[in-house]
Amino acid sequence: MEILRRRIPTGFRDNRGFTLVEMAAVTAITGLLATVALPVVARGLAWWQVQTVAWQLVNEIRTLQQVAMSGEDRHRMILLDADHGLYRLKENTTIIKEVTLPPGVTMELNLQYTGSGGGLVYGNELSFTLEGEPVNSGKIILRDRYGRPYYIVIMPFTGRVRAGSTP
Repeated sequence: MEILRRRIPTGFRDNRGFTLVEMAAVTAITGLLATVALPVVARGLAWWQVQTVAWQLVNEIRTLQQVAMSGEDRHRMILLDADHGLYRLKENTTIIKEVTLPPGVTMELNLQYTGSGGGLVYGNELSFTLEGEPVNSGKIILRDRYGRPYYIVIMPFTGRVRAGSTP
């Protein structure tokens, strides 16, 4: 037994664990750090959520444009419903797909086309011609729960679709 005592340094022989004060201090520091970090993480997650929805919609728009240009189906369109927070893919009179925006994400529409009288008409439908030209062009603005906008812009004549945090 005396051999074991000689090998173990003196400071380690009497150490039996943490005290209640040490545990309370660590818990308080961890709680303080969590209080500071959680809002930052929540803002980041909300922004990531808006970007994910935006890129999903951009892919749907680009697919719609490609299908129209291939001549497969000229009667497809995307119906955007900002009031109910969703959009639908429509083929002729049939709804193919319906996508609901996640809670906290809102949509604003600024799509326009030239009406039969030559004036601008605002709408909520998006479709393309055989040449890939959008029937409606303009902006779709998605906002996260903190009000930060993410823009999807459909360019007139060219049909270029771009997305980003600037218009």
